[in-house]
Amino acid sequence: MSDLTLLYQLQELDDQKKEIDKNNEKEEIEIEIQKLKESLNTKEEDLVVKEEELNLLKDKIKEEEFQDARLLRQEDDYQEQLYSGNNSNPKELEKLQEKLSHTLESKAELEEELLELMMELDEKEEIVSVLKDDIKTKHQRISQLKNDHLNIEKELKLELNKIEEVKEELKEKLGKELWEKYNNLYTRKKGVVVVEMNDGYCMGCRMSLPVNLIDQVESNDNISFCENCGRILYAKKKIIDNL
Repeated sequence: MSDLTLLYQLQELDDQKKEIDKNNEKEEIEIEIQKLKESLNTKEEDLVVKEEELNLLKDKIKEEEFQDARLLRQEDDYQEQLYSGNNSNPKELEKLQEKLSHTLESKAELEEELLELMMELDEKEEIVSVLKDDIKTKHQRISQLKNDHLNIEKELKLELNKIEEVKEELKEKLGKELWEKYNNLYTRKKGVVVVEMNDGYCMGCRMSLPVNLIDQVESNDNISFCENCGRILYAKKKIIDNL
C-alpha cells in the first residue's frame, strides 16, 4: 500500500476523532442535565416555601380546632345550666341564653372558617404533592442521563483507543519523517492535511492546479503537494483502487 494511501487513511482516522470529540449526543445530554438542574433548583426552593406555608396553615387549623373545642365545651356548659332545672332565676336564665346564643354564633363562624381552611389545606397539600413528584421525576431523569452520559463516554473512549491503535500501526508504516510532516501540516492547516483534487482544483484551498501537477496526482501514487496551500493531494479514483 502506497504512502499516499496510508496518509489518506491517517486523515480519515483524524476526522473520525474530531467527530467523536464533538459528539452531539453527549453534548445534548449535558445541556439537558444542566437545564434539569436549574429547574430542579427552582422547584426545590418553591417546595421549601410551600411546605412552610402548609405547616403554618396546619398550625392555624390546630389553633382554631382548639378554639372550636373550647366553644363546644362552653355550649354544653350553658345548655346544662339552662335546662338542668337547677336555676329558676329569669334574669340569670336570660343571660345564660344570651351567652349560649353568642357561643353558638361564634362557633358557627369558626366552623365556617375552619371549613375554608380545610379546603385551602387540601389545595396546598396537592401543590406540595405535585412538586415532590416533579422533583422526584427530575432526580430520576438526571440520574438516567448521567448513566447515559457515562455509557457514551465509555463507548467513545473505546472508539478513540481503537483509532489510536490503528494510528500507531500507520506510524510504523509511514516512518518518522512522513509522520512528522503530516502532523506539522495538521497543526498548520487546522486538521485538514490530505485533500481531494477535483476537476483540477485543490479541495483544501479551492484554487486551480497547474496541468503538470494534475497529471502527476492522477498518474502515480507519489505524494504531491498543492502549490498554493501546501496540502497533500489525492485523486479519488486512485485511492479507491488502492484501498
